[in-house]
Amino acid sequence: MFATFHRFAGLEPARMQPTIDDLERNAIPSTLDTFGCLNAFVLVDWDAGAVTTVSLWDDEDRMRRHDRETEEAYASLEYRPKGWRTEPRIERHEIVHDARRFLELGHEAAAA
Repeated sequence: MFATFHRFAGLEPARMQPTIDDLERNAIPSTLDTFGCLNAFVLVDWDAGAVTTVSLWDDEDRMRRHDRETEEAYASLEYRPKGWRTEPRIERHEIVHDARRFLELGHEAAAA
């Protein structure tokens, strides 16, 4: 299993919630609809002005393909979204600990 992190750092306080709303409305559903994505969610560090999306993948190639498409989308923006002081940083990691129980808890919570 693999994980990718897209970190938006240095957001102005007034841009935090609109960024979160946009990610939850657009990026997360689109990512979840991508074949191979197991789960996706948003992490927020209010004090640091940082928002991070995390997506979990069943296959490294699928994860990397999605990340390339996402990077192309960032590059095609005609403007830097207001409030970004830095470009989104993308990190990729292999999950070496068995995360199946974590995923099962997520499915149980969604069904409740």
